[in-house]
Order: sequence, then C-alpha cells, then structure tokens
Amino acid sequence: QTITIMKNLTKVFVFILGIAVLTGCSDTDSVLHQSLSPEIQKALNAAIEDEFKAQVTYWRILNDFGSQTKPFSNILNAEVKHADAIANLLNTYSLSVPANTFNVTDMPAFSTVKDACAAGAIAEVENIELYDKFLKLDLPSDVRNVFENNRKASLNNHLPAFNACK
Repeated sequence: QTITIMKNLTKVFVFILGIAVLTGCSDTDSVLHQSLSPEIQKALNAAIEDEFKAQVTYWRILNDFGSQTKPFSNILNAEVKHADAIANLLNTYSLSVPANTFNVTDMPAFSTVKDACAAGAIAEVENIELYDKFLKLDLPSDVRNVFENNRKASLNNHLPAFNACK
C-alpha cells in the first residue's frame, strides 16, 4: 500500500511539473529548483563583492570621521541590506556565499568628509554601471528584482546623498 501511495504521489508531482512547464510557470522555485548559468553566478559574486567593498570603505570613513558621519552611516546600513539580498539569492540557488575579505586598513583614507563623499559618488556611479551590465543578462525574476532594487537605491538614494555632501 505504501508503494502504491508513493507511485501516485510521483504521478501527481510529474503532472504538476508538466503543467508548470506547459504554462510557462515563472515561479520555478516552487516547482523545481532552477540552476543558474555560470555567467549569472559570476554576476552574483561580482555584485556581492562590490557591496562588500562599499561596506568596508564606508566603515573606514566612519572610523576616521566618527560613527554618525552622514551620509555614510545611513548608506552603510543599506549596503549591508544589498549584500544580504544577494547572499539570500546565493543560498536560494545552493551556491556558496563568499566571505567579505576586504580589510578596513586597506581602504583609502580621505582628508575630509567632502573628499570621501566625492569618492562615494564615483563608487555609486560604478555600482550603477555594474548593475546595468548585469541587467542585460537573461536573469531569473528573483535575481532581476534584487539587481534592480540595488541599482535603484544607488541611483535614487546613495548617489544624491553623496552629491549633496561634496
């Protein structure tokens, strides 16, 4: 009887999977684990590395000028969220999350907060360009959403904040 139940459950699963494929189900994670191409895996790794670098750079600036230095204190929190969103994607696709290997002492030191803001603005422009490049790929919807959200935060929040303090 257990074997009959298992056979029937297998038939139901195959049937549901077939319907999902035929209807173009976009939520493939709920039906079948989707793998990512090496190109998308590289994009995820490059994106998280860029977010890690920004985090450590902003930690350096906060260490040098004080933990409440605006806009770095706010933007640092956002960068952590961006990296967390990418790490969640890597976990979703059973990929390893790289360690943040950047060191605060290796990040540039700035003479003034204005100089740091100018460098922050350049870094955000480069971050936006990085996401623009990745968004040209054929991405699964969850990866696309994270990349678009991170890009929008850089364009609409971080870059204007750095430009305002230059």
